[in-house]
Amino acid sequence: MSTYFEDRFRGYSCNFNLLEKLVNNKCEASDYYAWVRDTYKQYYATANEEQKGRFIIRYYKSKKLMYSSAQMLVEAKVAKRNECVVAYYYLIYYALFQAMQANLIICTAYDDEKVLQLSHENVKKFFDEQFCKTKKCPLDGDIVVQLEKLREYREYYSYAMPFNLSKDAVIDEDVLEEYIKICYQFLNLRLFIFSEEVSKSVKLDISCKDSVREYMYKSCNRIGDTNVFQDDADQNFWYELERYGGADILPITMAYDHDFDEYGTYDYEVYEKINMPRTQYIVREALSLIYSIL
Repeated sequence: MSTYFEDRFRGYSCNFNLLEKLVNNKCEASDYYAWVRDTYKQYYATANEEQKGRFIIRYYKSKKLMYSSAQMLVEAKVAKRNECVVAYYYLIYYALFQAMQANLIICTAYDDEKVLQLSHENVKKFFDEQFCKTKKCPLDGDIVVQLEKLREYREYYSYAMPFNLSKDAVIDEDVLEEYIKICYQFLNLRLFIFSEEVSKSVKLDISCKDSVREYMYKSCNRIGDTNVFQDDADQNFWYELERYGGADILPITMAYDHDFDEYGTYDYEVYEKINMPRTQYIVREALSLIYSIL
């Protein structure tokens, strides 16, 4: 098995074992590395200040999607243990969907507007284009097939709950979970490449600050007033971005301390209002899952 990716970042704490298994040799791994590096370099060399500012937001959104995917996967397993069938199929679909989304958000083949709200059909199409059909990428197209099957299962159990479970809606969890983990490692690898080969930080130009903030509203807000941050973590990210005039583009494994501090930190009162016990079990399991993979 090749260890090309881990050798490239020897000295950093990172794990690319699932990606190493996808390539036949170091030459294939090197070709993929160079393809990602050159794509990012070309993008960054031609991007204007507003595009660079928006890339910071895309980076932030990609991380949030990965953490959300991990929580969905953990919650799906809890739902299954408790015989919550509808919740299980719903959550397991979104665990894969958001893992794939996270990679597409920082894929510069698609412009800022295209990646704002990626639909199921767009995720299928774009992921197939960037991760399955290209000869540079070692991932096969079965992940897209799995995503489509999961959507069918989710809809089958959500739109009209059947009286009996269907023998046609059986999930191979080992295969599915491996694809999700591969997506996490791909995201971490691409962020390592950007940070090491292109730029460790990206400046927020004062002339486009307002438009970048509007882009972040569009990217992160889904309910209520779309001109305020609805997640305290988003508010804090923007505060630091504005204060320091830019942001570091850190791989997931180099941003653990900060991200772990932000995850599930500001919502004690909400748990009380909805009368839900706050054991932090789900958050702990999600963080542990990510830590073990990367």
